[in-house]
Amino acid sequence: MPIDEEVLNRVCTEEPTELEREWMDKIGVDEFSVYLTKLELICEEAKQNMIMTGLSPAIQGMDCGVGVYTAAGDLVAASVGTYLHICSGQVPIKYILKYYKDDPSVGIHEGDVFFVNDVLYGGFHNMDMLNIVPVFWEGDLIAWVVAAAHEPETGATEPAGFVPYARSRYEEGFKAPPIRVGSNFMIETDFFDFFSNMLRDTITPHDLKAKASCCFKMAERLQEIAEQKGVGFFVGLMRRSLEVVTDAGKQRIASLNDGTYRHVIFFDLQGKEEALGCVHITLIKKGDQLTVDLSGSSPPTMSFLNSKPHVVRGLLAGVMMQYLFADFPVSTGLLAPFSFKVPPGTIVNAPNDRAMSGSMRITAPVVNGIMVCLAKLLFDSDLRERVTSPPSMSGVGLAAGGGIDQYGGIVIGIIGTIIINGCGGPATPFRDGMDAGQFWFSGFADCLDVEHGEVQTPVLHLFRNIMMDQGGPGKFRGGATVCQGYTFHNAKGPLRLIFNTSTSRVPHTPGLFGGYAGGINPFLEIRNTDWQPLFENASEEIPSSYHELAASKRITYKATQFVSEDFFMNGDGVANGSGSSGGYGDALERDPALAMDDVGKQITSPWAARNVYHVAFDEETLEVDYPQTSKLRDQERERRKKQGKPYHDFMKEWLERKPKEEIIRSYGPWPEGIK
Repeated sequence: MPIDEEVLNRVCTEEPTELEREWMDKIGVDEFSVYLTKLELICEEAKQNMIMTGLSPAIQGMDCGVGVYTAAGDLVAASVGTYLHICSGQVPIKYILKYYKDDPSVGIHEGDVFFVNDVLYGGFHNMDMLNIVPVFWEGDLIAWVVAAAHEPETGATEPAGFVPYARSRYEEGFKAPPIRVGSNFMIETDFFDFFSNMLRDTITPHDLKAKASCCFKMAERLQEIAEQKGVGFFVGLMRRSLEVVTDAGKQRIASLNDGTYRHVIFFDLQGKEEALGCVHITLIKKGDQLTVDLSGSSPPTMSFLNSKPHVVRGLLAGVMMQYLFADFPVSTGLLAPFSFKVPPGTIVNAPNDRAMSGSMRITAPVVNGIMVCLAKLLFDSDLRERVTSPPSMSGVGLAAGGGIDQYGGIVIGIIGTIIINGCGGPATPFRDGMDAGQFWFSGFADCLDVEHGEVQTPVLHLFRNIMMDQGGPGKFRGGATVCQGYTFHNAKGPLRLIFNTSTSRVPHTPGLFGGYAGGINPFLEIRNTDWQPLFENASEEIPSSYHELAASKRITYKATQFVSEDFFMNGDGVANGSGSSGGYGDALERDPALAMDDVGKQITSPWAARNVYHVAFDEETLEVDYPQTSKLRDQERERRKKQGKPYHDFMKEWLERKPKEEIIRSYGPWPEGIK
């Protein structure tokens, strides 16, 4: 099948049809508001149906989304746990329209179901699977609907779809371009059997049908509007929404100062090895346009950490919908102010045959870098209250895999609970980030109960709680993350786990205006521990936190960020935390009472209160000694002044430094990068 770069980059709204032009200005403000809300409620109903009928733990934790699109493929309304799914829906729709609409061997018919999960055709990584259904009225195509979610299995060389050491796309399992998989309002049995034969589990094929049923219900609801109000009103409503959002987005960007803003994101983990790479980010604001230039980025990796420009664009759109444009309807029109320059042969515009199942592991940090540039842009504007530190990405590691569960069946996917949905939220100029607040890609997902994970996977949780000293320190700190520890329990066979993340030592959640970055936490791989005496003896202390486990002398573990070489058996285990956000402002300006409150809640350690926030306090009562705190902070400011040097002196010294060749073997031209 052709890989069409033109379609991949057709993200702005398509030209309106004559019927859309005729009707979009006929709709009054009241009806526009009522029926746009109705579109959103249609999506909400379908999303709730998916959560209730889907079997994937990711769906049950709301790592999913549904959307309504125009007949030309532009996004108009959505309900999500995760924005990225509906941001990717328009590309495969436009591909179907371009290549299949007039192809007599395929065509587009009422009751059809299309499927896609390939990055090269608009997807983000092949675990994210989209069902796409056309909506007809009296024989005419009037809309499209999409139901999408992260699924637990792709048939890759490792269970659960994550293959950090993959060197090509051919190791990553099932990848489908837009393909028709259903007709006459049914999934076709031959495709269903073919699909099932490629996978280790039964959950992913089941969810193919669950998502199709959600699409059919959305199509039915949209047809009801067309019947009640007429097809002209229906298509005019969607076009007017696109135009309103496009104009509003451009006006918001136009209100900001013109300028050029830069940031760089480093990453140091490529599959099973450490090697330094980077993505240079330049944001150019001129008039009502924002240009994102990623020139200077490192070459593609020989791992799953590679991406394509449309993935950057889609993830950025999802973040903008949560922050800068959170008060606008969800719409393709939000992308109107953005253009992208991404040189080929870089990690963010990799050759088509490279592995990309970890595309979001590198793209999300890139978007965090863009958000740093946006923070600089927004700071001197009427939108300063919308500035946030970048959302959690550092330390967002997954322990995914598969094996034989406690019931004797096959378990595939995230093992334990989905704590990535409990990352720490971003800090703002006015308040701390929310602890255990959100997944990076969505503020709406849920990490589910411990009991949920123990029923679905063969684990026994030792603890799940807030992780200490993870939110980036600052005047307002970043939100702290959830951490968990568990052992494998009553499994009927061995289990294979893949630890995957995009960083080992370098954080991807930079602080703003003096704030520190969010913390990085390694996986603790627990082996060769006899748990039974600990469980049976009341005098023995079972670790109740990540730090207690790390300090334990009775439990054998090693810290790692890499793929585990050995199978896990009953009694083995894992501890890890999810991601935390960076802080905002200087930690020396933090209210000492807030710092002490965090110590009391075990969000901040006493050591950090003394040595990072420089607060003097009573160890037993946690009462602040304000005069001594003021003295300590003045001393720290003086120390900083002595340590500082003029910028040109710093740069002269900095440019003479260079890492060892083995560290920058994958970096690209030093230091300028690929242009």
